[in-house]
Amino acid sequence: MKPLAQLTFHSLELQPVLIPLKRPIVSRVGSYSDWPVIAITLRTNEGISGYS
Repeated sequence: MKPLAQLTFHSLELQPVLIPLKRPIVSRVGSYSDWPVIAITLRTNEGISGYS
């Protein structure tokens, strides 16, 4: 079995995003018309990128 190649970390980017909701979420603590998310991009020196 061939060993796996190692990847070298190059950069990490974080971007806050507000996603508008079709219908607001209503609870005891408030109403939410947008949902906060953090978009993550990880890049390697080998040219491979990962997104979350």
